[in-house]
Amino acid sequence: MITTIGDWHFEVIGIRARKVKVYGDNYEAVATITVTDGEPHIEGLLGINGFSHADKEVMRKYLLSQGFTHFTSSKFVNGDREVSGFTLTI
Repeated sequence: MITTIGDWHFEVIGIRARKVKVYGDNYEAVATITVTDGEPHIEGLLGINGFSHADKEVMRKYLLSQGFTHFTSSKFVNGDREVSGFTLTI
């Protein structure tokens, strides 16, 4: 999303998500979503108990609510980076 005011163009490129019952309390998990060239990249997934199917569903719903139809995620397996692309459906 880009908003223009005068000669300034504002673009939201970073989102921080925290899994917590009450905002301000210690959180169970955190994720960073960086938008590059209009495509969100879910990065920095850290969770005490990993990430459940329900957690992934919340990420999907959030990205759909922001107008995205695709996202990229990556993880390290045995020291190698594996990149995955996902199409979001309603």
